[in-house]
Amino acid sequence: ATIRYELTQPATVRVDLVDEEGRMVRQLDGGVQEAGMQTMTWDGRDDTGELIPSGIYRYVIMATPDIRHSTLDIRNSTFR
Repeated sequence: ATIRYELTQPATVRVDLVDEEGRMVRQLDGGVQEAGMQTMTWDGRDDTGELIPSGIYRYVIMATPDIRHSTLDIRNSTFR
């Protein structure tokens, strides 16, 4: 699955994927990314490397802005 999002400024990015009960199944570390459209790919595996069952999974994008800036706006986030 590909997760697409837009950063309005450079930021350190992490994506948390959770199952329908709210349990964390995977954490993706995107590192420092530049402003603009970005993508991260999820291989359908949990943090132990096991394939997870079919279902509905939510994601949360955590973006910590560059220390020189005080606000961060993430736009156009999609999950496919």
